[in-house]
Amino acid sequence: MAETKRTRDYVSCYENGYNGSGTDIVAGYVLKDDATNLDGVALATASTDTLVGVSTETMTDGMTTSYQMDGVVKVYSGGVIAKGDLLTVDSTSRVVKASAPSTTAQNYVGRAKTAAGAAGVLVEVVLFKVQQSWVGASTVATRTALKSLAAADRYNGQLVLVQEDGSLWRFNSTSTQVEDTADELVQTPGAGTGRWVRADKAFVMKVPCSKDSTDALAIETIPAGMTLKLTAHPWWEVTTGFTGGSSSAIGISTSLTGYDTKGDLLGGASGELT
Repeated sequence: MAETKRTRDYVSCYENGYNGSGTDIVAGYVLKDDATNLDGVALATASTDTLVGVSTETMTDGMTTSYQMDGVVKVYSGGVIAKGDLLTVDSTSRVVKASAPSTTAQNYVGRAKTAAGAAGVLVEVVLFKVQQSWVGASTVATRTALKSLAAADRYNGQLVLVQEDGSLWRFNSTSTQVEDTADELVQTPGAGTGRWVRADKAFVMKVPCSKDSTDALAIETIPAGMTLKLTAHPWWEVTTGFTGGSSSAIGISTSLTGYDTKGDLLGGASGELT
């Protein structure tokens, strides 16, 4: 019987890149994609660059040279780095500890295998073969926690789910919208600029009122740019029984023409007594 030989293929950790940047690239620096040249690479200078790997030998200008895109590689540090830190790139093409960006996602180079006590130190980095991006917090426990997200932990267009009520919020970094009365549509961060705007396509809006609510009190305001569309009739949810007093009638209306008479939305012309 003939012997069957088995072979195993290993994926290469290296790729060929053309350096058309106008200057030689020495070993130990982070590279980005250079779309102006076929298979082009250049020195990465921002965390938002499309990161492709690290130079492991001098890449002569105008020549094609291999660089490392996977595995463990030595890269120059741009500052203090601890073992295990997630790393991105700084303006000098060196690795630095990744931190949450303020307005957009940042890309990771990899994770530190060794530490650096200062800039200019060669550290071992486990590269991420597939570029990974920071996308910000995806869930928080409460709306208070949503408001407490630091400016560095949010970016324009970020979506966050609030676990306590299942509400979905989108961050608008340029909005100065005033919060609505019921706190159901707009949330103002505790620090920094921008607003969290409700992103749910449909939801049950809970608007609180009490025995102390005065006649014609505005219990909810719809922010500019938003439209309230009722898909079901409003209803009362009594969480604390009304006792004592003189049985005041209660009704809800809006400022919209046609629904602006007291009781038009709920309670009728004479209001609800219970």
